Amino acid sequence: MTQADVRVLVTIGMLVAYGLIMPTLGFFATSALFLLLHMLYLGIRGPVWLASPIILLLGTAWALFERFLGVPLPHGLIY
Repeated sequence: MTQADVRVLVTIGMLVAYGLIMPTLGFFATSALFLLLHMLYLGIRGPVWLASPIILLLGTAWALFERFLGVPLPHGLIY
């Protein structure tokens, strides 16, 4: 099994965990946690490189779905 195969399997496992945790934590907390852990796993370091995509992607999702389209994203215990 190559390193690429392991990365694919880890990503699939993280996506399964993402789907299982989302009803409890909600879209925003789960997505932020998933993105942070996945970027760390892939070797991205530095607070700016970690925080910028999370803020940009979740801010865009919030603006597009909740504000522009009026479609609520799944909320959980945190938000």
